[in-house]
Amino acid sequence: MAGRTQLKTELEAIPKILDPKTQQSQIERRKSLYGNYLQSMITATKLLEEIGKTYDPGTPEHKAAFEQALPEYDDIAIKYRNKGAGLLALVAQGRCYLAIDDTKQAMSYLKQVVDQRETPGFRNIVTQAMPLYIEALSHESVNQIEQALTIGVAWNADIRPNETYNEEWHEFQLELARAYIRKAQVLEKENPEDREARKAYVAARKLAQQVLKYPGKYKNVARDIIASLPDLPGGAGEEEKTPETFAEALALGKEYMESAQTMEFTIKSLPATIAAETDEANKNVLVTQLREAQENYKSTQAAAVSYYEMALTFTDADTPVEQLQEVYYYLTFINYSRKQYYEAAVLGEYLARRYPDTNAARPCAKIALNCYQLLYNQAASDDREFEVLRLIDIAEYTINNWETSDEAIDARRRLVPYMIEAGRFDDARTFTLDIPEGAAERLESELRLGRAMWLRYRQRIGEEKKLKENQSNPARLAELAIEIPQLLAVAAEMLTAGTDHLAASAKTARITSSSVNGLLSACQYYIQVGQPAKAVSHLEADDYGLLTLIRNKNPAASRSSLAEQGFRIALSGHIAMLGFGQDAQTHIDDAKAIMAELNALVGETPDGQKRLVSIYFTLARELEIQLAAANDDAQRKVLADGFETFLKEVSNTSDQFTVRHWVGVTMQSLGNGFEVNGTMTPQAKVYYEKAIKQFTEIKERGKTDPTWVHEDPATAKAYIGSIRMNLAQVMKKIGDYKAASTELAYILLETPSNVSVQIEAARTYSELGVREKDSAKYLLAIGGARKMKSGDNLIWGWRKINRLTQGKEAFTNEYYESRLGIAEARLGYAMLKTGEDKKKYLGYAKLEILNTKKIYPELGGPEFKARFDAMLRKIQKALGERVTGLVNK
Repeated sequence: MAGRTQLKTELEAIPKILDPKTQQSQIERRKSLYGNYLQSMITATKLLEEIGKTYDPGTPEHKAAFEQALPEYDDIAIKYRNKGAGLLALVAQGRCYLAIDDTKQAMSYLKQVVDQRETPGFRNIVTQAMPLYIEALSHESVNQIEQALTIGVAWNADIRPNETYNEEWHEFQLELARAYIRKAQVLEKENPEDREARKAYVAARKLAQQVLKYPGKYKNVARDIIASLPDLPGGAGEEEKTPETFAEALALGKEYMESAQTMEFTIKSLPATIAAETDEANKNVLVTQLREAQENYKSTQAAAVSYYEMALTFTDADTPVEQLQEVYYYLTFINYSRKQYYEAAVLGEYLARRYPDTNAARPCAKIALNCYQLLYNQAASDDREFEVLRLIDIAEYTINNWETSDEAIDARRRLVPYMIEAGRFDDARTFTLDIPEGAAERLESELRLGRAMWLRYRQRIGEEKKLKENQSNPARLAELAIEIPQLLAVAAEMLTAGTDHLAASAKTARITSSSVNGLLSACQYYIQVGQPAKAVSHLEADDYGLLTLIRNKNPAASRSSLAEQGFRIALSGHIAMLGFGQDAQTHIDDAKAIMAELNALVGETPDGQKRLVSIYFTLARELEIQLAAANDDAQRKVLADGFETFLKEVSNTSDQFTVRHWVGVTMQSLGNGFEVNGTMTPQAKVYYEKAIKQFTEIKERGKTDPTWVHEDPATAKAYIGSIRMNLAQVMKKIGDYKAASTELAYILLETPSNVSVQIEAARTYSELGVREKDSAKYLLAIGGARKMKSGDNLIWGWRKINRLTQGKEAFTNEYYESRLGIAEARLGYAMLKTGEDKKKYLGYAKLEILNTKKIYPELGGPEFKARFDAMLRKIQKALGERVTGLVNK
């Protein structure tokens, strides 16, 4: 116990958070201590079990020892929940409860472990729990022998070749044999000639014979079980003949393989036959046949694998190559059907590479490819490198060796998403274009790649907009200027081709979630490039249109989020059509009908209305992105005119808060969209003034009638705060900083700890300092403003924001924003000074950045780092220093 205490003390002395770059030795020490501490806990607790075994079962001493072990194991199970040590502790708790005859408690712990049997990493621990769980289920107090057999048979059927020698498996197989014996004994009590009892004895004998093949501590136990069985044909005195040649093993492998295939056919076909059978006696016979097939299918497959693998051990120079290939093919196929994907992949890839000219090579290569993809899906998201590399390798091998085959076409399709994930877009495009025109795989790959390029393009557009606003990272802006047109070109090529192919094959095309997502991106693309008619056409097509699929509840378009996106883009498409001035009323009516469907989709509930506000807000922001990405002013004008026409119409016909709010944020987005690199234009100002008018009307009505905004008072108040925030942002755009500051102050009176508003308020004072060349405003930006009766500032200022957000993960971005805010305010303050004062305050501004980098070298990631770099360059230039930014700092 003293050792455990010492280990615990040492562990607690090591900080919980360590830097891998500078404190690796402490990290390794902590790992070692954890391992030793856990081992000491398990060893000490296991000793209590061993002490309990020295007493006769049922005695107080026996029970006390096991009861003393239980809380110790419980402590381990809680501390290491969902880890191997925790599961082992659950197994031990089940074992202890069985020892003191508390079978039901034992079951509750063991079931938690057995339920993890689909988790590959816990396979061995589950095997340790299995015999205890079967024992508990078979106990007379529980009497669930059939369930014990069902679980046990399924687990035994999944045994792997490398596990046949494993003693944990032998223990499990013998306990499963005992469960069969218990079943037989129960049946014999009612009918000594019961046929099912005989079958149970035979199954028990086979399990014991399996264990008898291998050396180990359970060999004698298996022999005793066989000796205890009734003298049935093929009983204790009869030994199963072991093949002695390749031909004998191959023949037995084929025999079991054919039996397994017959059982598989029975399992698939009999349920329908049973359902149609009207004669009860015949139905009972069929039910028995189905049950027997289900019970024996996996074990028969396992036997086939065993004999095929045995055949490989007999191979020599005289073994016919064709028969050897046959063995590898069937082993590949069986392992694949048993979901033993790694084994199937290795075997399939071996055959495909070793014998590429045989008939089995291509199907085996495809099985290997399937297996690596399934293994990829099963692997942890941060541990998939092996699966990806093997998948790419076998896929490229398939393409290079059988270029025009169906398997090669499928390999190209499968490679596309992995090429996208790896950033190998040129390769993804090449693989896509190498798939024959008209093939379903071509259509799928075009839409998949097109969507990936489109999403990447939009992400880059957003990045470029931020960099231009922050006037940071010119090198990255230069890269984006080259990358963005390239991304758009590939997106356009693939999305256009994909939608054209989809339209051409609409009646026969298989609609998948992937193709639906690609269609969604294509419609966004068409709207952005000024072809909304094409978007509407693809949205409303009878056979494949996105809205048609949504309305018909097609499984590929069943996600509620997809339906929302579909209606939102359709609304955007019809509105954009208004900008062309043709059939205006038709498009207005269509857009209103879409709005009605959208309302019906999200519902009239309070939560539904909140969702609707969010959808319309997203629509406004998408418009802003479209305007930013438009090729010229004419394209921008078409989009803007369409939205303005429709918003004017809905403003005149609808008084709902959701619609009025949408009008306001859309006018704000139109204003943002018509700015040029953050500079006001006459058109932008017109839209900003319209936004202010709309937001002001909403705010005033919401103050007098909160239920118009939302029936929940808290939600209504939050929306009014959001409207004030919008107002402040737009007021600053047109230069009305005083009014903007007032709106922000009103929000903070209601919610003083709203950090995003505090940041906006501090930034407003910094902007006022620039605008008015007033050093006092910079000091207010840093130190806070609007002192209250309590003596605290209503507006915190950058320094307090910095202090309250430092070290809080939820406010990481806000922390770095405050650090930049302080540096920027100090820079602005310094630039209003002269001589030594200017130099001194510039030095303070510089220190703000260097101190931040010293504490947090990564500076919050690439985006913030670029902004810190740009700020430092300005300061260095003002100081007359060499302008290097963060280089070597």
